[in-house]
Amino acid sequence: MDGHYSTYEGDMVWASGWGKDSDAATSVSPLLRYIEVPVMKLSTCKTYYLGMVTEKMICISSKGGKSTCNGDSGGPLVYKHDGVNTVIGATSFGIALGCEKGWPGVFTRVTSYLDWIADKSGVVNK
Repeated sequence: MDGHYSTYEGDMVWASGWGKDSDAATSVSPLLRYIEVPVMKLSTCKTYYLGMVTEKMICISSKGGKSTCNGDSGGPLVYKHDGVNTVIGATSFGIALGCEKGWPGVFTRVTSYLDWIADKSGVVNK
C-alpha cells in the first residue's frame, strides 16, 4: 500500500463538487456542494465493486444517500485534523445505478501517486 500513510478507515472526511445533487437532477449543480462522510474499510468496499477497487483507492460510506455523483469526478476528498486540511483523494467513480443507492463512492488515493506528482510537478513530498 502506501507505507506509513493512514488508511483513514472510520475517519470523517469531506467530499465536494459541482456534480448532480440527486439521481433525479437533470444537470450539475450551480453551487459547490459538500458532504461529510466516513471512510469505509477497503475490504468492505471491494465486496461492492468486485475486481475494480485496489489499494490505490479510498472508499466513502454513502449510507443515508450521501455520496458523490455524476459531475463530481476529480473533486477532492479532504481529511481535516488539528486545523489542517489534507487532500487524500480525488473523486473517481460510483455505481452507475445512481448516487443515492447507498453504494460506496470511490476515490483515487493521493498518497499512492506522490512520486508521480513530484515527478510531473516538481513539487517534492516532505
